[in-house]
Amino acid sequence: MPEHTAGHVNECIRRWVAEDVARPRPPAPRRSTAALVSLGLRAFVDRRFY
Repeated sequence: MPEHTAGHVNECIRRWVAEDVARPRPPAPRRSTAALVSLGLRAFVDRRFY
């Protein structure tokens, strides 16, 4: 892996982490998102197959 590519990747990761930290959001966003998605999928499946 070329050094400049690794440096670029590290810079991108640092930028993403900084943006992620700076972005305001509720605690445990992944769990909330997963719950919403599973609820939506369950509702969709219920409507479709039952």
